[in-house]
Amino acid sequence: MSDTRLGIPIVILLSICFTCIAHASTKIESIAKIHSIVGDVQVSKNGDDKWVAATQNMEIRSGGQIKTGPKSSCVIEWGQGNVLKLTPFTNMKIERLDFDMADKAENASLNIWTGKTFAKAKKLASPDSNFEVRTPTAIAGVRGTKLAVGVDADGTTDVECEEGAVSVKSNTGGEVLLAANQSTTVKKDEAPSAPAAMSSDDAASFSDLDDSLGATLEIIQPVGDLETNTSPITIKGQTDPGGTVTVNGQTVIADQAGIFTVNIDLEEGVNHIKIDAANKKGKVTTKTRVIKYSPAQTGTPTKNDTTPPMLQISQPAGVFSPNAYGCSAQGTVSINCVITGLTDPKAVLTINDIRCMSVKTDGSFSCPVTVDYSAPVIEIDATSPSGNRTSTILKRDIDSKKAEYLEVAVSPATMTANGQNTAAITVRTTNLLRDPVSASVTLQATTGGVLSQSVITTDSTGVGTATFRAGVGGAVNTVAITAATGTLSATANITLTPDVPIGH
Repeated sequence: MSDTRLGIPIVILLSICFTCIAHASTKIESIAKIHSIVGDVQVSKNGDDKWVAATQNMEIRSGGQIKTGPKSSCVIEWGQGNVLKLTPFTNMKIERLDFDMADKAENASLNIWTGKTFAKAKKLASPDSNFEVRTPTAIAGVRGTKLAVGVDADGTTDVECEEGAVSVKSNTGGEVLLAANQSTTVKKDEAPSAPAAMSSDDAASFSDLDDSLGATLEIIQPVGDLETNTSPITIKGQTDPGGTVTVNGQTVIADQAGIFTVNIDLEEGVNHIKIDAANKKGKVTTKTRVIKYSPAQTGTPTKNDTTPPMLQISQPAGVFSPNAYGCSAQGTVSINCVITGLTDPKAVLTINDIRCMSVKTDGSFSCPVTVDYSAPVIEIDATSPSGNRTSTILKRDIDSKKAEYLEVAVSPATMTANGQNTAAITVRTTNLLRDPVSASVTLQATTGGVLSQSVITTDSTGVGTATFRAGVGGAVNTVAITAATGTLSATANITLTPDVPIGH
C-alpha cells in the first residue's frame, strides 16, 4: 500500500490514546479510499442520484455507493488491512464503516446488488466486531478472510472463500459455513447450496488482490520530522503481524500485534531515517523521517529520554460542536475551530497530522483547524525533541436524536399508469453516527399520481413508509418523490409507462 493514509489507523489510534479517552466512549467513522481506477467508475457519496467520476484517493464514507462500467474496476481500502476489488458492472453501497472505542469493535457492512467483488478482510480482534456482505438473496459474514461475492441479474449469489472461513445465510433461512477453497450458491427463496470445491478460475483475481495491497506501515514515534539533542532516537511503529521492517538497513521483526521498535544512533546534523515494510508478496511500503541532531553543549546528552511532553487543551474543552466551544459550522460541509492550550515550548504540535506553527516561547498556542462536518474527533499530538508523544482527542458533541442523514427508496421503480398500481415509499433517518432516529418527514411527488400522505414520522428504527398511487397517463413519465426534514432532502424516481389496452 502506498504512503497515502486511509484516515487515522484505528488500532494505532486506540493504543496510543485510549488512556486519555476511556471515560468518553464513542463511535469513530472509518473512512475508505478508492484507487487503482480503471475505466468508468462512478461514486455517489451520499447514496443518492448525484454521481461523479471516481478519482485517485477519493474518500468514501458510510452511505456512499460505487458502480463500475464495462471493462472497469477499482480498489477500495480502509482500516489498515481491509481491501475490496470491484470488477466490471458492479454496483455496491457501503452501508456502515465505524469503530467503537468502548469495546474495540470494528464494523463494516456492504451491500452488493450486481456484479462481483473480491474482498480481503483483516482478522477482527474483538468478538463484538462485524464484517458482512449483503446481497438481494444472501448475507456473508467473515472474521478475517479472503472471499468473492458475485450477484447475477436475478439476484442469485455465489460466495467463494479463498482462505479463512465465511458464514453464508439465505435471506429466507438456512446457513452454511465455508472453509478455505469452498463455495456456495444462494438462489431466491432458497437455502444456500452445500459447500463445494471453489473454482480455480478466480485464483488470479485473488492474487491481484494481494498485489494491490502493500504492507501496513504506520509510524507511531516520532510522529513527524523533528530536532533533538538526544541520541539514539526510538523508532516505533506498526506493520502486519510478524512482518519484516528495515530501518536504515537494520532489520526488525514485528511482534504478534505488528508493533516494532528500534533505536537508531544519530550523527550530528541532519539524519534521514528510511523505514521499509514488505508484505508476503514483496511489495514494499516506505516512510521517512528527517531528524536534526544537535548534541547538548554541556554535559552528556540524555539517552533514551522517555518523558512525554505536557499537553493541556483549554478550548474546546473535551468536546467540539458545530457552533460552540470556539467552533463554527460552514453549513453542513465543514466546521472551523480554534484550538488553544499549553504544551512544552520545544514540542512539535500537530492537529489532525497538520503541524501548528504558533507555539509561543511559553508553550501557549492558538491554532485554527477545519474538519469535515461529520468528523467525529479531532486528534492533537505533542512530540518532544526526543520523539516521545502525548496525544489527546476532542470528540464531537453529538445530538443523538437529531437526523443528520435522510434516505428515500421506492419499489417498484417502474409501473403502469393505470390509476391502480401503487409503489411503496420507504424513508430512513439516522443521526451522525448512522444510528436510527425518529423524525418528521415531508413527502412530495412532482406529478403523475397521488401520495397516501404528505407527512410521515419515522419510528424508533428510523424507518417510515407511505404509498404512491399512479394516475392515468398515455406517455412515459418520470415522477420524482422528494423527502425532506429540516435542511435534509433526498429524491427517488418512479417511471410510469402508458396503460395500453389489450389489442392496441
